[in-house]
Amino acid sequence: MQQKVLLLHPGTQYSHRLACQLNRLGLLNSFVTGIAFSVNNSFIKMLPGTWRQKISNRIIDCGIKEKQIHRIALPELLALYDIWRGKDPVEIMNIRNLRFQQHLSTKRLINSSSIIGFDTSSWLVARKAFEYGKPFFLDQSTIHASEKVNVVKILRDKFPDWFIELPEKSQQLMDREEQEHKLATKIVVASTFTKKSLVRHGVPHQKIEINPYGVSKDFFRPRARKKNGRITFVYLGLMGAAKGLPLLLQLWKQKSFYLKADLWLVGYTPGNFNLDLLKAPGINYKGKIPHAQLPVLLDECDCLIFPSYFEGFGQVILEAMAAGLPVITTESTAGPDIIENGIDGFITGTGDEVGISKAMELIIEDPHGCYNMGKRAQEKAKSFSWEAYGDRWREILKGEAIL
Repeated sequence: MQQKVLLLHPGTQYSHRLACQLNRLGLLNSFVTGIAFSVNNSFIKMLPGTWRQKISNRIIDCGIKEKQIHRIALPELLALYDIWRGKDPVEIMNIRNLRFQQHLSTKRLINSSSIIGFDTSSWLVARKAFEYGKPFFLDQSTIHASEKVNVVKILRDKFPDWFIELPEKSQQLMDREEQEHKLATKIVVASTFTKKSLVRHGVPHQKIEINPYGVSKDFFRPRARKKNGRITFVYLGLMGAAKGLPLLLQLWKQKSFYLKADLWLVGYTPGNFNLDLLKAPGINYKGKIPHAQLPVLLDECDCLIFPSYFEGFGQVILEAMAAGLPVITTESTAGPDIIENGIDGFITGTGDEVGISKAMELIIEDPHGCYNMGKRAQEKAKSFSWEAYGDRWREILKGEAIL
């Protein structure tokens, strides 16, 4: 009996990648989401190229038929509007996720053999799947909520001027996530770090499968060796404490790395963020850029530095490797799953000032070695395709299929 998978996500993330892979394998019954379009949609065809680029993460270009995409758009539109108005994003996303599930057709659940939902947006779906005897697979994109709360409390004390992001989760939301864990047939995570965080908080390890994400072919480009010896480090991510940015800037100034290197900061800043925090010699703040432009930007850099305190995965790590850059990151990311320390990148302890500084010094002192390390990183990234990610999902689904 052929699997008929119902894939549910109220927003974006990488759900469209999973939809494409399920469709390639003949497993996708339907993809229910907020706002998404097939590349052949008449509305998308009318949009100018610049607009298509801005909404590229909502355009599905992999052969999925328009009739397989089902939209519950109003919750997403209302959420985007409320966030634009400056309302609490955590509460807004919680409301969006509730409305999305409430509007989901029960008939779609019944007509599917398996259901895949995402963390924080599947507690009602998980309950219905249980009631109808359907296997429910929870895609857990980040670490356990309680562990995140503990880390955030530490960081608020350590970097008080930076902490305007990551508002605390309500107990209600944390209870809903616990329901998802209990009701899931399997929980699929993208890194060993995420799995360990769940196990530490009572989720049985046998229930958890690790399936690292993939990387787009757009990031793989021939890489020329730079003619000058000055290194360009790049940081990609939210301008905030959780990603380790204040620690990085502190080290940047203390060690005078700016004398021999540049640091580009690329990513989103909250509306009331103090941009003065990013000002220092050798730093170039570029703001947020469309994801489609990242491969071009990475061509101009030498090494990604991503000293995050917690990540479900850290997609930028794999994207930088595919672009031919070695990566300096921490053990609180997917780094240990995809990087061989000292060979195609560096893994440091979380918040390890000495380890991060030493890795940066090694990159600065040996540009030729940095280039060769980047070549090895690019070769490693080839084994993390989205197709491989989809194939692993097929095996996970097959293992729990009700035939």
